[in-house]
Amino acid sequence: MNRRETLRLLGTSISALTISVACKPNQSEKLLDSGQVEDIPWWDTGDTGYPHDSGEQPDTGQPDTADTEDTGDTPDGMADTGPELNPRAPRSLLDGGEADLDLSLQVLSGTYPNDMAGYLFLVHPQTHHQGPPVVSGEGVLTRIAFEGTPQLKRRLLKTPCYYADLAFQGQDASFDYADLTRISMTLGKRNLLNTGLVPMHDRLVVTSDAGRPWEVDPESLELVTPIGSFDEWDMALPSWINNFMDWPFPLMMSTAHPVFDANTQEFFSVNWGVQILNLGGYVKLVRWNGSGVLEQFQLVNAWGLPIAITQSVHQIAVTSDHIIVMDTAFVSEMEDLLGENSTAMKAQSSDTILYIIDRNGLPNGGGNVFAQHVSFPRESAHFIADYDSSNGIIRIHVGHQCANDPSEFVQPGDLNAIDGSPVPTELHGMLVASSDIGRVGQYEINASTGQVLSQNWLPDARLWGGPAIYTVHERGQQQYDTMWWLSFGISPELRVQRVDSAYADYLWREVPMSQMPTEAHPGTIVRLNTATKQIEDSYAFPLGRWPSSPTFIPRVNGGANEGYIVTTVMSDDTSTADSSGDEFWIFDAQNLEQGPLCRLGHSDLKMPLTLHSCFMDNAIPRTASYQVDLQGEIESRIGNLDSATQAVFYSDVFPYLS
Repeated sequence: MNRRETLRLLGTSISALTISVACKPNQSEKLLDSGQVEDIPWWDTGDTGYPHDSGEQPDTGQPDTADTEDTGDTPDGMADTGPELNPRAPRSLLDGGEADLDLSLQVLSGTYPNDMAGYLFLVHPQTHHQGPPVVSGEGVLTRIAFEGTPQLKRRLLKTPCYYADLAFQGQDASFDYADLTRISMTLGKRNLLNTGLVPMHDRLVVTSDAGRPWEVDPESLELVTPIGSFDEWDMALPSWINNFMDWPFPLMMSTAHPVFDANTQEFFSVNWGVQILNLGGYVKLVRWNGSGVLEQFQLVNAWGLPIAITQSVHQIAVTSDHIIVMDTAFVSEMEDLLGENSTAMKAQSSDTILYIIDRNGLPNGGGNVFAQHVSFPRESAHFIADYDSSNGIIRIHVGHQCANDPSEFVQPGDLNAIDGSPVPTELHGMLVASSDIGRVGQYEINASTGQVLSQNWLPDARLWGGPAIYTVHERGQQQYDTMWWLSFGISPELRVQRVDSAYADYLWREVPMSQMPTEAHPGTIVRLNTATKQIEDSYAFPLGRWPSSPTFIPRVNGGANEGYIVTTVMSDDTSTADSSGDEFWIFDAQNLEQGPLCRLGHSDLKMPLTLHSCFMDNAIPRTASYQVDLQGEIESRIGNLDSATQAVFYSDVFPYLS
């Protein structure tokens, strides 16, 4: 049996495990029936919520799709939003343009605020063509300096495996796209740093879900060092498979959203592995002080047995006394990862699973720690926790992307769910549309018992295609009384039959499948008051323009939550002078409804789908001395390769690592 056949067999085993997990009895039903949860009705949103089972589409408080054209009535000083566009997904979402850029952004419309300062960082995958999923490209880091004329700097993030990918192209050991990444059966899996960002005071970390986080120099945007050597991270698959996967670039799983606690100067992540044949699954909490070795804490249940992740760990959160690990609704089918290119898919779990760890019980140097299991209805991918949990009560804010599958993308052979026509080739690789409306949730949890003390959730017509990504005003120890959530909306041409079929019997369905939208719904950003549990403000982007990466920028000398929301906005519109169609829009954070204050762009700026972002006051050269020996750790892993392959590392990879 050769290596590929062995890996395909392993993929089948993993797939069987995933199916068995997906088909287990629903735990949230038991929780709700037990009387442990106070089931609070949906938040009162006036006339903006979907009447349950009525099939009526509510007034969203935003213009109808027919009103998205430029009327010429833009208030003085405000930005116009450009001409009316075809209400389709922009094809530019799959075109990243040149990776390395240095530009002075132009004011395309409106007035640029004179009280903006600091730096916005955002990351995205680089893609130039249809086919591979839009999130599977090389990581690209963008920085915008706001004081004075806004300056944009963008750089491709070049890891050691990036140089190996270039060096081995056209050879037997070459990398190729497989599901959400690139893989070589000889060299291993690429670490595509294209998903998240974590500031550590003046230091900056860039992340992915499937690989080590790396430090990047905030001034030069050059990668500096991974956090932890390969020897400090465990493989994602059981150790008995090492004989088949002894790669220079190992397959490892972490989280795209590790956390830095500025109060304790601690950085937290996770390192987790999948189960195969009920063997090998684990999840380890990782703690790092910014300069020393990593500490690992294996999570165990009340019986002392290792806890296993059934889907993924896209996000974790840290409070004053606790750490929360989410088993995230983001399943990547192993058949695709191993090159099967299957159009089969598995629905995400319809519940959210959390594991809560007592920070005060973490032993120095690592070890086993108990993690309290928590479950509540509706899946989720992103959440945030209020910092103070010293009373043993954790308060979290959750975006429930219901019956939405962020791990699925348009593939060859996909048929439109509305009319059965083939999805256009030019959309292959794009995100698929959701098949129910989203909800914003708020929960209070007893950290010791795992009991959900209260739960509130809001279905709202402005949450189609989300709530996907949030931003907040970071102020250290605080309760998040205000959040801004962005939803992508729905493009009918991205509704595909296999996704609608997979979620046809979705347990928590709000909108019957027969009443799913057949017309486009706009991407929308909302301002949520978490104390009153109401959406207080919102803005629907014009159809044909795709918003993403909302970032709160504090106003100079401003008060709490006073500032601006900056979003990326992608489109195929090139009619505006000095604009490529891909732009940055600036909003007053406290008055989204009035529309953008300013549109920034440049004719040379091309952006594909952008992901997460962050704000930093400064962007100074890195001064920390922490450094992993990049060449040394790879040299220790290539001894089993033939001499010709080793020679390529010495001639075409290692010279770039010094």
